[in-house]
Amino acid sequence: LTMFVSGLWHGTGSTFIVWGLYYGVLIVIYQSLGIRGDWKPVRQPARFLAWLLMFFFIAFGWVIFRAGSISWLWNVLLHAPVYVNSNELIASFVLIVMIAFYASPLFIKYIIDHYWPKRVNMQALYFSLAVITMIVFIKSSSPDFIYFQF
Repeated sequence: LTMFVSGLWHGTGSTFIVWGLYYGVLIVIYQSLGIRGDWKPVRQPARFLAWLLMFFFIAFGWVIFRAGSISWLWNVLLHAPVYVNSNELIASFVLIVMIAFYASPLFIKYIIDHYWPKRVNMQALYFSLAVITMIVFIKSSSPDFIYFQF
């Protein structure tokens, strides 16, 4: 119910309502399975797959949120996996490269936490580089934050 209201708060469009309902159902399933954050697979590959699956569900919810309409979303879901032309192949490759680029800080942080958990200088270096990267890539002419309109 809370996520449904959250969807309505973002707008009365059908995509916002579906987005709220989707996350509400996802939370109910997550809680009913008893996962609640304290569950972890024992083996590393299973843990990674569980993380990847949850990431997929969350990212898909943001696709719903940003969709222009439910019919557009439905069309994408039906036809996106089908290879049509080389432009789509290039766009898919660019998307994969972008995902790898933006996921690399998470991977680097995992490596540091796993192999050098007590090395404060590695942690400081990581966070210093993260802040510098944010400062360099910040856009001064970016549009207003989504919630400024409220």
